[in-house]
Amino acid sequence: MLENIYISRHGFRSNWVDSSITTSVTGMSRDPPLAAHGLDQAQELAKFLANPPPGEGLPVPDLVFSSPFYRCIQTASYTAKRLGMPLKLEHGVQEWYSQVLPDTGLHPRPGHAEHLKQFFPDILDEQYRSTVYASRSGESVSELQARCDLFIDAFVNRIEAEYPNVKTVAIFAHAASAKEIRAGCATTSFYRRKLPSTSNDAAQGEPGTNGTSTQPTANGTKSTVGCWDCLWNGRADYLTQGEERNWGFQDIILNAEGHVISDRGDGNPVKPGDDQPIGLAPGMEIYLTREDVYSPLKRGTAGPGQDIERAVLSMTSESSAKDTRPPALQRKASGAMIESRM
Repeated sequence: MLENIYISRHGFRSNWVDSSITTSVTGMSRDPPLAAHGLDQAQELAKFLANPPPGEGLPVPDLVFSSPFYRCIQTASYTAKRLGMPLKLEHGVQEWYSQVLPDTGLHPRPGHAEHLKQFFPDILDEQYRSTVYASRSGESVSELQARCDLFIDAFVNRIEAEYPNVKTVAIFAHAASAKEIRAGCATTSFYRRKLPSTSNDAAQGEPGTNGTSTQPTANGTKSTVGCWDCLWNGRADYLTQGEERNWGFQDIILNAEGHVISDRGDGNPVKPGDDQPIGLAPGMEIYLTREDVYSPLKRGTAGPGQDIERAVLSMTSESSAKDTRPPALQRKASGAMIESRM
């Protein structure tokens, strides 16, 4: 069973040093590489994850995942190499873009491992395919949250079905897609799955009791997210220069109506199918244990009353029909659903 999730943000971007840098060797717009300082941060982060501080009882990742944007792959590759394991690319945690302005094209979307391996030879897992895809037409904040909820639900179940012995994963993402309170460059948040509560645990204050934990956090506080405890958020004590360029949702710029300001797309003509796939990747439906409110709305196929804002967490009535999911997930359908916002 998956028990622990590290979520790390990419390192310091080169376009923060030189604003004229808009791409990397990929040639894709809005895909700048790390600055030299960001590469240093990535190495410090890799050392922290591969060799956790003694005495803290932190697990070492069994699998490493990354957003397919160049800066995230750069950051994650140091950890994957240090651990001697392949890096799996996951579009479900890709960068967040606000909704595109009309007639300006679509937002960029990185390719898959077979395309990006030319820049990262001998490190990318070419067999792994993403669980979820973000819409290239952009997302509102509520749509971003729905995408992240959809991802973590399907992803956790997928990992448990495809990699049953894995207990800990590391995910390298962006500040918004990580859904952290605040995230600086190359900082890390740590989530631990809540264990079933018992009266003895509650009396003794053991970790995992009723969604709480007595383990220390980086800033002296602890937050609980769905069926996961966030034991620390945005940890940066392993970085030589500490936290830098932190970002949180309170930093979003809104227009006069209180909506996120729309952004320009890539300027290219849009052809039918250019925005596909959106939401759950084909075949990933078997791992879903909640209603998917993201994919139908972003595909323009939402039914009457299907509102992204209501964030439905229950199983759909259709789930009582023939269940084609793996047996392990069928056993979960009656109870413990994974409801995590990250």
